[in-house]
Amino acid sequence: MKRLLYLVLVLVLMVSWFLENQHYVQYKESLGYSNLEKARENFFNQYDSSETKVKIPNYRQKEEFNSWIRKYLVHKKFLNPKDTLKDILVSEAIKKFQNYHGLDPDGLVGPKTHAALKIPGKVLYRKMIINMERWKSDRIEDSCYILINIPSYTLSVINNNKVDLKFKVIVGLPNWKTPVLSSKVTSVIFNPYWYVPHSIAVKEVIHDIKNDHNYLTRNNFRVINYKNQAVDPRSIDWARVNAYNFNYTLRQDPGVGNALGVVKFIFPSPYSIYMHDTPSKQLFESDNRALSHGCIRLEKPMELLTYLYENKFLLTDMDSIQVLIQGYKNYRVTLNKTIPIYIGYYTCEADAQGNLFFYDDIYKKDENLIKMIFE
Repeated sequence: MKRLLYLVLVLVLMVSWFLENQHYVQYKESLGYSNLEKARENFFNQYDSSETKVKIPNYRQKEEFNSWIRKYLVHKKFLNPKDTLKDILVSEAIKKFQNYHGLDPDGLVGPKTHAALKIPGKVLYRKMIINMERWKSDRIEDSCYILINIPSYTLSVINNNKVDLKFKVIVGLPNWKTPVLSSKVTSVIFNPYWYVPHSIAVKEVIHDIKNDHNYLTRNNFRVINYKNQAVDPRSIDWARVNAYNFNYTLRQDPGVGNALGVVKFIFPSPYSIYMHDTPSKQLFESDNRALSHGCIRLEKPMELLTYLYENKFLLTDMDSIQVLIQGYKNYRVTLNKTIPIYIGYYTCEADAQGNLFFYDDIYKKDENLIKMIFE
């Protein structure tokens, strides 16, 4: 009997070891994890993981700062030592550094770049390690999928471990966080209605209505009652409306200025969020794109539609789509086959060439993970 129990225990341990190692191999095959693993060597070629403080002059002290940053860029291997006297190459090196830290690469040192220069190697190293751990827990097994990285404000379409498409997105404000989730895009709505969430209506839109009697008409809104019937907004005493007695739904009809733009991508989740177009294209030029109420606004929704069509996820051809859009007709199309979508939170990532990129911890999630791993 004891021998049998011993054999069972050995078998359990062997199976456990096998599964753990299979699991580890799986993580290594994940694009995000394997890229970071390759980039780790590059990190040690640039930074000292024990560095706790960076002494840096104020960037407004031009002469002192210009001398310092040239030395810094050479030391961190962003700049060739022989190019320190060539301003245009120094500017290009600053752009590389800015890109490394997820900043707008303009080649100029302002407050954000100056702040990034102050970050010591120890902080960056820990950031890299905790994001490798995130990739370990966020398993992605699909060969073709959509990946949204919240801190980098980007959407990528990954196909067989290659990035087929990438563009900017807008994500939720810190107090309206976009959630981390996995799902599948199942359908697309052209010229969508926007049913304003009650929380947004009572906190924001009602205030605009009270201050501008033409707000509803000018922005193509309807007031809908519990029977799903349109109500004449003039029948409502807006001066008395508040968060506790507003029993209507505000619906914005399709058309110019609709908050969801011309297309909306649906994926099931418990959070009532989705991806959509937006008329406010100028916001994609901002460094800080945590600006929405949780949904993901897309810089290039038509490019995503084209990709889905060319790869047989969507059967409706692009000419028919343009006719639908231009006619402001609300129309829903179910995808021929679903495409997985992953919304992740990675404050450090790497590309296939081993280049590292660090991003602001916009939702302040790094600290607790750092304490769990390092303290």
